[in-house]
Amino acid sequence: MNAEELFEINIKKLTEKELFFCSETIEYVQSGHIEQPCIGDNKSETIDVQHIFLLANEMDIEKILKAEEENDVYSGMLHKKHEGIPMLPLYLYYDRQQFECMISSYDMTKLCEIYRIVILVGRDALINFFCEMDTLMPNMILGDRDFAITNIIDNIYKNKTQIIGDVLAELRQYYNDNAEAIRRRVESKDESICVVKNYFEPQKFRYFYQQLKQSLEKEGHIVNVCTERGPVFRTPDVISIYKYKPDVVFQINKARNGRNYLGESLNLEYFEQLFFVNWIQDIHPAVLDETYAEELQQNDILFSLFDENVMEKYHYPMSKVILGAIMPADSVNYCIHNISDEEHSKYDCDIAFIGTIMTDEGVVNYIYKSLSPFFTEEQIGIIADSLFEMLENMYNSVTGKYNITSEELNKYIYNLQEKMQLNQKEKLNIYRVFSVVRYNSLRKLILQQLAKRNRYKIILYGENDVTMEGVDFGGFIDNKEELSKAIQCANMVIQINPDASMNQRVIEGLLSHTMALVFKMDDASDMSNIENYLGEGEGILFFRTKQELFDDCDMMLENKELRESIIEKGYQKAIQTLTTDAIFGSFINELSKKVQ
Repeated sequence: MNAEELFEINIKKLTEKELFFCSETIEYVQSGHIEQPCIGDNKSETIDVQHIFLLANEMDIEKILKAEEENDVYSGMLHKKHEGIPMLPLYLYYDRQQFECMISSYDMTKLCEIYRIVILVGRDALINFFCEMDTLMPNMILGDRDFAITNIIDNIYKNKTQIIGDVLAELRQYYNDNAEAIRRRVESKDESICVVKNYFEPQKFRYFYQQLKQSLEKEGHIVNVCTERGPVFRTPDVISIYKYKPDVVFQINKARNGRNYLGESLNLEYFEQLFFVNWIQDIHPAVLDETYAEELQQNDILFSLFDENVMEKYHYPMSKVILGAIMPADSVNYCIHNISDEEHSKYDCDIAFIGTIMTDEGVVNYIYKSLSPFFTEEQIGIIADSLFEMLENMYNSVTGKYNITSEELNKYIYNLQEKMQLNQKEKLNIYRVFSVVRYNSLRKLILQQLAKRNRYKIILYGENDVTMEGVDFGGFIDNKEELSKAIQCANMVIQINPDASMNQRVIEGLLSHTMALVFKMDDASDMSNIENYLGEGEGILFFRTKQELFDDCDMMLENKELRESIIEKGYQKAIQTLTTDAIFGSFINELSKKVQ
């Protein structure tokens, strides 16, 4: 490959990179002077991950790549910005001439793949980028031989500090002067709300924030959604979250001062007149320890999935708790559709499964991929042995009972904690892996058991690479409206995972006018349990054993009138109590009572 071809490839890669900023026109140069590298031989003295570095005109790309490969904080995470690991950025600044020489001489592909690296070309790009109020500033600058870059950064930092200080002073005065007015607005359900949208969100939140905003605005509330920036940025509180002077700050899985669940906090300024509400949406009681419970208590109100027993265990007064924080269904895309003959022919089936089923190799890869950033190979081996032991005891072939309980899971997690001295974050990561794998394994087992009967037309939707006799594969349907149509054309869906996200799937099925058979975990007692929201016969039937599953399937498919009666009851309950409008309308009413 000649230099000109390399230049064109690099330009294409840089154009695709999200964190590349250039204020000048870059042209190919046949040859040019390349400055000596500014990084020293000892990597530990230069690029560590505890500082925010800016490297000026650094030409030794290999040394940067080597340093990134060796760091043990972001290892395995650099290409997965959705994983929830807040990274510190590594800034690379270049004058135009130096940059032109470099991309005509070096392959930039690997550098462009490292998400935390931000490439800035030209002084204007540097100034424009760092003048943004929500850009994290460097605290270590290397290679700036005439201190020109350092002076620019220092001036920007001073200006931003002054602006933030002025805004804070104004906010303090505002909240001091308006304490009673804020309380009155909340009491009268006339409050303004800032919803803090996490940068790292699972798929189930894809439509949630927009629908939450629309739902609250229909009731006359002023709602602003503040989105955190990416993992290499921290959003300053005063610029975004307090920008519109809200009466209520609504967060998900956070302490009062911000992001303590997924990473470092946002260090929000404390205004005692402002009401902080935290929605515990997907934290299981098994991983809610004393330390995290204390952090959650910094909030004024907890909107909780957990029941009163869990709240009392962690000494959280019920006067500050609003129960019923189930994830609402997407009632915009999931509804009763007009189904064409073509769609009916395509999606018609007795039983629909929705979700991924991993192969045995896929399970092993998932375990390693999920745990390798946090554990050694030897530790992963210990964890995997414990997990597979649990899976061996998952089903009793004599009684036909599925041995899936919180107690069983907690027993294995506790044993690992004792053996490996796990901290809270390590425990949480193991818990997630165990949960995903065991429900994947149960889903696969139940699907196989139903398929072997040769009585039902079964379609499995999702990203699946398994093959299973007696099961049709409908593929992954990304369009929610289309998925709702597929669900509507099934006589029933089967849901395995009894956690908060699967509750949402059950409700979306009911809104699509299809009932669900739901695996009942005997000790699922927290507020994520679907039984807290839907009774047996209200769109759902529960099964605990293989025989109960078979009996329910046969009964519902043979008795269309009974099935439609159950569906209608569930549909009406979901419409009236489990949509975004219903859940957050109730939340606002309860919030008004709590502050009185």
